[in-house]
Amino acid sequence: MKTTNFLPVIGLLIMFASSSESFGQWSYNGNDIYNDNAGYVGVGNNTPGTLLYVAKNMGEPTIAIRNLGGGGGATYSMVDDLSGANWKFKATTYGGFKIRDQANSLDVLTIEPNSAANSLYIKTGGNVGIGSYNPSSKLVVRGQIPSPSDFLVHFVDYDDGTDDIRTILALRRNSTGGMTQGFGTAVDIFLDNMICGNLVWFTEDIVGSNTQLQFNLRYNDQFHTRMVIRSDGKVGIGTTDPHPSAKLEINSSGQGFLPPRMTTVEMESITDPAEGLILYNTTLQSPCWYNGSEWICMSGSPVDK
Repeated sequence: MKTTNFLPVIGLLIMFASSSESFGQWSYNGNDIYNDNAGYVGVGNNTPGTLLYVAKNMGEPTIAIRNLGGGGGATYSMVDDLSGANWKFKATTYGGFKIRDQANSLDVLTIEPNSAANSLYIKTGGNVGIGSYNPSSKLVVRGQIPSPSDFLVHFVDYDDGTDDIRTILALRRNSTGGMTQGFGTAVDIFLDNMICGNLVWFTEDIVGSNTQLQFNLRYNDQFHTRMVIRSDGKVGIGTTDPHPSAKLEINSSGQGFLPPRMTTVEMESITDPAEGLILYNTTLQSPCWYNGSEWICMSGSPVDK
């Protein structure tokens, strides 16, 4: 009797197995899954042209990979057996994100959690912004520098063998070179991780009515200004404040000014000399200048032809 009672059940199972559903094909029914039995699966689509095609009319269609508590984060992996490529897009265990070249064990791109807005922005046309959502040139770097010791841009030389990091060039807010007021920016130049000089642009007042570019070198652990170029075109060498009546002031208590030196033949070979041109004539052992029509010695006598 028990065998007889199971016969209708067995018959129903055979009928179900013979239906098209038993071959793993789900009907397309709006949001249902569709499998065409050729390896293509559609979600919300009954004609998938790729291995997986997901479609839905909604505000922001989303595919989620979620780790419910296990270690290792959450990962989307792409592997190509022919080339050996193995790339991972990974939500990390510490809340960040990385793109990893798994085949070569390299984290190519890492983003830490709570990174600043617009940390990297690529605009239409190819302009790139770091900290800027509207870069107006090919590269715009924007950010707050909290203290003079912090760099806005920092170029380093990295030694793979020793993990030694040596600074080569850095851009920071200025606090050296004798600037006692105003504000500015310094480009620091390093040698073997030690700053050896910098270029400083700064304004002497908030309105910026008087600006200058300052060239500083480090000697005996102190910065010394060697040359300044002011916004009005005045240049000072050995002084940060060239005289108002001079376009160029050279200041020294132990060295002199050495003009170009040449023979009389070389001097007279100068093409179209400018009026006021000065040099030292080694033949005559005398400074000479051009008065617009002829060369004059410092004694006031013309140069003999």
